[in-house]
Amino acid sequence: TTLLSVDFPSSLVSVGDCAFHCCTALTSVALPVGVVSIGEEAFCSCSSLASVTLPASVTSIGRGAFRSCRSLTSVALPAGVVSIGEEAFSSCSLTSIHLPAGVTSIGYRTFAGCR
Repeated sequence: TTLLSVDFPSSLVSVGDCAFHCCTALTSVALPVGVVSIGEEAFCSCSSLASVTLPASVTSIGRGAFRSCRSLTSVALPAGVVSIGEEAFSSCSLTSIHLPAGVTSIGYRTFAGCR
């Protein structure tokens, strides 16, 4: 609950399931080039998370990856994203989102409750 920032190594290729679940003090995340996937509930309930930078290498966003990130108002999804899991951005405060042309799968309730 007191983790404020994370310096990710350039060798990182995936963020695992629940890796930063409930890190309520985390305000921003900038994933390095080379990250391909974001696991299920990886950043779920990071209520202060307001800024997310995803590299072009990301192709999949797991179920509930950013669920209940109530400070998150916008996300730029890179062109390489193909699948977005169930409830990936549910209960966020998104005001707009651009879905890349290559998206082939959007899960159930992906944007549910985005006020």
